[in-house]
Amino acid sequence: MPNFMEKFVLGVDNWESYEERLDEYFIVLDLGEEEVHAAKKKALLLSSIGKEAYEVVRNLCEPKKPSQCSLDEIKGKLRSHFNPQKSAIAERHKFHQRTQGKEESVPEFAAGLRSASRHCKYGGFLDEALRDQFVLGLRDSAIAQALYLEDESLTFARAVEIAASREKALVYAETSKNAAEGRNLEVGGGAAEVHYVKGEMEEDDDAEAVHRVGTGVPGGSSRRWQKQERRPPSVDRCNCCGYVGHRAASCKYRSYKCDICKKTGHLKAMCRESRRAY
Repeated sequence: MPNFMEKFVLGVDNWESYEERLDEYFIVLDLGEEEVHAAKKKALLLSSIGKEAYEVVRNLCEPKKPSQCSLDEIKGKLRSHFNPQKSAIAERHKFHQRTQGKEESVPEFAAGLRSASRHCKYGGFLDEALRDQFVLGLRDSAIAQALYLEDESLTFARAVEIAASREKALVYAETSKNAAEGRNLEVGGGAAEVHYVKGEMEEDDDAEAVHRVGTGVPGGSSRRWQKQERRPPSVDRCNCCGYVGHRAASCKYRSYKCDICKKTGHLKAMCRESRRAY
């Protein structure tokens, strides 16, 4: 096992996250809290972060060299440099502006709220703050109204569970409707165009193709008229959710698990197993 991590990329990586992973890597290498391991852990940090981040460390440690500073000193300087103290008031303002995006699912919205609350310093009030902003920020008013009926003991986790279940039910109902409408288009679209059988084609009506079929009798004394609607163009439909206008690769439900076959990648309205059952 190599005794180094991937480098820390300035302007891309988050130092707080990198430091957490570094501490976990120390455990993997069986480097405990003993003083004897401190020098090795510091050397591992300095050799792993990359030359650009190392230059930052050198500047922060001036006039001393990084090798002359303790591990805790270096980590503290990097923490202050890359993750300066944030205003709890400003962070709470941003938190209360957070609402569910147009293409964002309920679980994704909940995860975004947790991230937004990281520096708000809510303490023991955190769960209530998350729950309240979650309900207020929901895009679907019907789901929010259902949560209004819950009592004050409702937790954030339970609110997310209820909302996600209702969102899934709404999506299933919508995709089932779309799938049914799609089948109606395919079945009831009409027959293909039939041309006039007498060596010449009648002019098409603006709304429908009107065709005259001759009997072959001279003069055309016995003829019948036949009207047939044009077949509508085929409609591309997403195999994940049944909606039109996008493909499965960009569908926001591509990570959902089907309730019928238990496979990931489609909703049960689009499940092939359910179609075989009929």
